Amino acid sequence: MKKLALGLASIVLIMPLLAQADCKPSWCKYAKTDSEKAVCKSRLLRSADELMVQIYKQIIKSPNVLMGMRNAVKDDQKKFLELREEVSYSEQ
Repeated sequence: MKKLALGLASIVLIMPLLAQADCKPSWCKYAKTDSEKAVCKSRLLRSADELMVQIYKQIIKSPNVLMGMRNAVKDDQKKFLELREEVSYSEQ
């Protein structure tokens, strides 16, 4: 029971992190010039990078997490890194 409580506590710690994002994807649709779009995309990526690092520190390194949580986070990180690759190739 104690492990479950600690796992749930670590999940509750993540929720405020998700609300910290610098720039929401929906904001980019209001960008009109190329420079505004570039700034928005850069803020999205920076914000996502920071969020991924914070979640990694809290979940992956924690000894008490729910079963399957580590794999779910790793899958999300893999998807994010693939997206980063696509964005970096599209900018070149």
